Amino acid sequence: MEASEEEYALTFPHLLRNVARLSPMLEELEISSCASFSGISRMPKLRILTILGEVSADALRDAKLDMLQELESLKIALAPDPEPAMHPSPSNLTCCR
Repeated sequence: MEASEEEYALTFPHLLRNVARLSPMLEELEISSCASFSGISRMPKLRILTILGEVSADALRDAKLDMLQELESLKIALAPDPEPAMHPSPSNLTCCR
């Protein structure tokens, strides 16, 4: 089942918060997107380091990441474009320690 642009915009902050809670040893967060959805594709590439507690970007809706001070490395890449030729990997979540 595909999510709409609005659903992505609403659920993306919760995804990040949940990943942060499940990965207490991460200290760096990088988010990039080549999504076709306007709200997500406008999102800048973010690199957030240890003491930052809040992310502010259009698609993130000021999501607070409660355990960000303990994060070490997290990379999320989104490409929910239906054309596989343009985006061979429809979604990719990579967590490095």
